[in-house]
This record gives sequence, C-alpha cells and structure tokens, in this order.
Amino acid sequence: MKLHANAPLGPKGRATMVRRVLEEGVALTEAAEAAGVSARTARKWARRYREEGEAGLLDRSSAPHTVHNVTTPERVEAIVALRRVRMTGPEIAEILGMATSTVSAVLARIGLGRLSRLEPPEPVRRYERSRPGELLHVDVKKLGRIGPNGPGYRVTGRRKSNRTALDAAGRRRRQVGWERVHVCVDDATRLAYAEVLPDERATTAIGFLRRAVAFYRSHGIVVEGLMTDNGPAYVSVAHAIACRALGVRHIRTRPRRPQTNGKAERFIRTMLDEWAYAAVYGSSPGRAAALPGWLERYNFSRRHGALGHRPPIARLRELQGEQRGRHLHIGALKSTARSRLLRTCHGRAEIVPDPAPSLNLPHVPGVSWRPQPARAATRRPGRTSDGRSGHEGRPPSLGALSWTQPPRGSSGPARSTRSPRRAAACRHSARRAGSARRRTRGRGNRW
Repeated sequence: MKLHANAPLGPKGRATMVRRVLEEGVALTEAAEAAGVSARTARKWARRYREEGEAGLLDRSSAPHTVHNVTTPERVEAIVALRRVRMTGPEIAEILGMATSTVSAVLARIGLGRLSRLEPPEPVRRYERSRPGELLHVDVKKLGRIGPNGPGYRVTGRRKSNRTALDAAGRRRRQVGWERVHVCVDDATRLAYAEVLPDERATTAIGFLRRAVAFYRSHGIVVEGLMTDNGPAYVSVAHAIACRALGVRHIRTRPRRPQTNGKAERFIRTMLDEWAYAAVYGSSPGRAAALPGWLERYNFSRRHGALGHRPPIARLRELQGEQRGRHLHIGALKSTARSRLLRTCHGRAEIVPDPAPSLNLPHVPGVSWRPQPARAATRRPGRTSDGRSGHEGRPPSLGALSWTQPPRGSSGPARSTRSPRRAAACRHSARRAGSARRRTRGRGNRW
C-alpha cells in the first residue's frame, strides 16, 4: 500500500505520535486520541520504534511468509518456454494441466502478459524532406453529420435514433450519414490544407488535389510528390492520370501501415481536438464554416512542437530563404555551354577577379572572364550594335564573354586562345539553353 509521506497516520504522523509518548512523556491513550487511532495501534507503533527505530514505522508486506501451492520455478520456466513459441495462456494451461488463471498470473508477473512483449519494441523512424512541396501527405477522416436534432451522443450523452429513408436508387440510407474531411500536409513545413467534402470518391479526391496544389502554389511551393494510403480513390486510374497531368509523383503506403503517413494522421488528431470536437456546433454547415479560420490559425500562429515551437509559415519562409540563396549561388552554372566551359578549363591557371560582378559569374581557378568586343549589328537582324537583342537592362549572355588561361609551363596570364568559330559555337549553345528554359518554365518537375 502506498501512502503519502505527510498523511495523518503515515510514517511522519507515526513518528510524531511515538515521540510524544517516548520522549515527551505523554500518556499512551492521550497520544492515541490526538492521532485518531486506538491505544492498541499506538502501542504497536511504539514497540516497533523501540525495536527497529525509524525503519519500524514503515508498512510491512501483507503477503504470507509461506504459500503451500506456490508455482515451482521449473513450472515457471516451462510456461516461459511455451510462451516464447507464441502460445496463448489457455493453450499453455491445457498442455501443462494447470488452471488458466494461474498461467495468466505467472505471465503477468514475468512481464509476458501480451504477445507483443515477445518482440523488441520497434524503433521510432522519423523523416523530414528538405524542400517545401517535395512530399505531401494526404488522408481522409470520416465525421458524423450533425442531424436536425442537434449534436449527438458525444455532446449530450443521449443516443438518438438515426432514421433511414429511401434514396433515388431505392436503397435505404441513414438520413444523417457521414462527412469526409480531406487533409493535406506538407512534409517539410507542415503547412496544411483541408476541406469538408460529401464523399471520398475518385472525382472528389482529384478535385481536392487540384485545389491543394493551387493552394501551395499560392505560397510559392511547387508540389513534387504525394503520399496516400491504398484507398479506392487513390488506386483508381483517374487519380493516376490526374497526378501525371499535374506533374506529381504518387506513392502509396504499405497496407496496414498508417505510421508511414504519420504526419497526416497526427494532423487529423490535432484537427479533431482543436476544431471538430472543441466546440458545440448546431449543424454540419456551421462546423464546416469554422474550418478555414482554424486552418489559418494552424498555419500562421499556432506553435508546432516539431518546428521548434514556430508556426508552419515561419518554417516555410526559412526554407524559401535558403533555397533563394542557393539558387543565387549556382545560378551562373545553369547554362549547358557555361558548365562545359568550366569543366574544360578547371584548375589550369590562377584565380582572376571577376571583371563583371553584375553577372554573378563564379570564380573558377584557371578562368578569367573578359567581355568580348562589340559585335556589328549587321551580323544578325534585330540586334543592337553591342550584340544584344534590344533589351537594355538584360546582361550579356555567355557568348559575350571569353576566358583566358596561361600556356603550359608559364605562370602568368596568357592571351585569349579562343577562336571566332569557338565563340560562335558557345553563343549558339547558350541561346539553345535559354530557349529550352523558357519552354519548360512553369511546368514543374517531371518525375
């Protein structure tokens, strides 16, 4: 029995009563009456204190010293061995000729009352994508509709009859029924989107996916991947075609393994606690009307434990800032001709300062970027005298730059070794790369 240390007749109260009797000379009956116990109980604690000291004031075990029908250690070992081969308690009792209650008590005492205890606990596997939109978690939650009589058993505690009626096809259906809440959570930022829809058919799921992609696009996120369970709507051909049209890679979880899509599952639990069951709604439309407001709070102000107690929008801005800086850092290497040129001349000369810092060209060992002389406007119709296409604010392309390297065996910079034919080939490659980028702009990533 567990008692509070400061209980009236706990170890502290017993010590006070005994000291009054043994040290202060108070009569035993008077000390017992002040403590609210009988004189016999006070005498017992005084005797134990004389014999054992402070340890005598603690409770003793009430178990008997000897048990005539105790289970022998050999029989306990046999029970454990049979349990290791995943046999149930009744099966072990039948084999050993023992009572089922005795076998169950032994299994509970040794910590093998559940079959799951035979296996080591599964390690927690956590993962998080590095880019916003790299993976979206999508799931559906069924919610009972609020009928014409108001809230149901969860709020009132009274079970009301759910009447049925015939639908257009002649099938009998319940009048109240269910609603489906479709949810979508970004893996990297936890930015969430949800809608209350009447069903979870393939056409409904496709419409929700398109609106979710548009929602994330409004926040500057390009959706690349999608994770769902194996529901009928997500394994349909129409859903696969829709994902391909949106440029989204669709992956599904393993059957009977909801932990893989755990971010959506945890979001649903939070949504139920803070939105669906947090208030008493008079009707289903009223409950659905409160969802956008809660979503705005979740995305913009609610602190998320997995994000360092910051809202998802703060995490999104942080990742977008990192991506913007990374893109500025490698932006000069996107051209095919420029990458080929850098690979060709890497490591052959000294580092030369960049003569055109506005072009954001990288400093490469062995490369000295130098503007070429202006080209004549008669070489290509529609161009200015400096070789540009008429856009004054546009920086010159790679074709308007040349690189130099010292000859082998020389330590100083050398004159340009670039021929006119080579310069024309580089300009042609740069124009082809730029036109390819303009054609694929806005299409997203293809998986």
